[in-house]
Amino acid sequence: MEVRVRRVFRPRGDLLNPVCGKRHLGAFDRCELPAGHDRAPRKPLRQRSEKQEVKESEWQAIKRRKVNRQRAIHGFTFCERCGKRTKWLQCHHTDYRSRGGSNTEDNAELLCTGPGSCHEREHGTPWPKDREDPEGT
Repeated sequence: MEVRVRRVFRPRGDLLNPVCGKRHLGAFDRCELPAGHDRAPRKPLRQRSEKQEVKESEWQAIKRRKVNRQRAIHGFTFCERCGKRTKWLQCHHTDYRSRGGSNTEDNAELLCTGPGSCHEREHGTPWPKDREDPEGT
């Protein structure tokens, strides 16, 4: 029985990187420029539409109004679900927009963020291990 060894064809022509002028053939062939300069550039992210920008700015304005109202009345900000005093809040849709909810103050509530928070419990997504706890606890 004949065993064939398959060889990978590598052209030996001009393999020099146009940025640094070096060949990048292995791990030992390093240069001083930042990592990844020899790779093809990433595709740019899709630009947000004007409609998306308006919706986001509208939602941020609702959060700002709710936070300012809490500060004016109570002198501090807190989670509307558990009552925890914190400055780390996320504006949460009570009725999800995907299920017909709207971007109004009646459909918004301020929930605490971080490990074991109300926002985490609401969505069922654990706090990422590599992110720090905003409260430092």
